Amino acid sequence: MRYPLVLAYHDVSPHFRLTGNRVYPSQFKKHLLGLLRRFSPVDPNGMSYPLPRDGFLLTFDDALRGVYEYAYPIMEALGVKGMVFVVAGFMGKKNLWDATFGRPSEHMGKREIRALHSSGWVIGSHTLTHRALTFLPRKEVEEELRISKEILEDVIGDEVWAIAYPFNRYNDEVLKLAMESGYSWGFAGPSLRGKFSPLNVPRIPVFITDCSIKIKLNPLTTLLDMAFTSPSILTPVYQRLKKVV
Repeated sequence: MRYPLVLAYHDVSPHFRLTGNRVYPSQFKKHLLGLLRRFSPVDPNGMSYPLPRDGFLLTFDDALRGVYEYAYPIMEALGVKGMVFVVAGFMGKKNLWDATFGRPSEHMGKREIRALHSSGWVIGSHTLTHRALTFLPRKEVEEELRISKEILEDVIGDEVWAIAYPFNRYNDEVLKLAMESGYSWGFAGPSLRGKFSPLNVPRIPVFITDCSIKIKLNPLTTLLDMAFTSPSILTPVYQRLKKVV
């Protein structure tokens, strides 16, 4: 069994988009029901490290509108709370930071983010502009961490203590700066490193190809998940080229 059982979703939507980081609402509900049959949901507001081995946690990167419109009602009906990581500089905007093919997705606005927070979800940072922190100078990393935290705290009127590292990219310096910026939890992607802490919690990415959540629980799928997430590193290259052009 993979541990910790922290799943990383992106978009939940019935609308077609040329991306693997999306699941259908019916698919998402099937995943959640499968998890509930075997595990207990972890309350993200009362987490302690290490996470319980009989629990699961749902996280959502980018704070796309589909999560609010489709995942949130399903989770509410089943009594499960989640964590959503917001790209603070793109609230209410299209995800133009990404190398998209076709129609861009839309990020939640302040109203949706406040509604999730009020219902018991944890609002975390996904930095200010969704750039790979390991590619940036120290000063820019500090700004991405600090300014996004300040903006989101102003939106929800509460402390923002969790961060998900864009593209799952982090190193020792990023972890140190995250802690100094006031984050006590940090989330990344699939990893075989084995040196984990509350600031670099590995997660299990979920793709549109994942018909059964049971298969994702096999530790052998870690390598496959790492292979499937590796193309995401092309987006920082796209961001650099876009900035130059």
